[in-house]
Amino acid sequence: MQTRYPPSPRRRLHAAALEPSFRQPIRPSALACCTLPAAEQAVSRARAFTKARLAAWRVGDEVADAARVIVSELVTNTVRHSGSTNVSLRLAHSCSTVRIEVLDKGLWRVPDRPGQGEDIAEGGRGLHLVEALSQRHGVHRTPTGTRAWALLPETPSGGPAETSNSP
Repeated sequence: MQTRYPPSPRRRLHAAALEPSFRQPIRPSALACCTLPAAEQAVSRARAFTKARLAAWRVGDEVADAARVIVSELVTNTVRHSGSTNVSLRLAHSCSTVRIEVLDKGLWRVPDRPGQGEDIAEGGRGLHLVEALSQRHGVHRTPTGTRAWALLPETPSGGPAETSNSP
């Protein structure tokens, strides 16, 4: 008979960083998380947290800049469209990638699209920026809310992003 032990906290951290849509799991060498109230101040605080963690992990400037823009866009979407009271940010760093996850306990509402002639609308371009800056990205409903994620290569590639519809 085989004895089963509950997963260790370290094993759970690794499992949290896995993306089922990838063939190979991402095994982070570093993981950082923070949870903030879902208010406008969360965007600047999440960006500062990202800047500090990526600097500590010695991630290159171009990738770190892209990560801060992505974090800003994803956290802004949670604050404006989810109805959640909190937003959680997870950053995972492996030898070849930086993974960004923004989780909330709400459901994102689809924002109103600007009408014709409203080319100077202030919003509505966030996920297009995420797509342009990331290698892969996605937004998924979870049993407890919404998870948005983006994957950046450790070294900039300049290629188009892949979108995943699988959780």
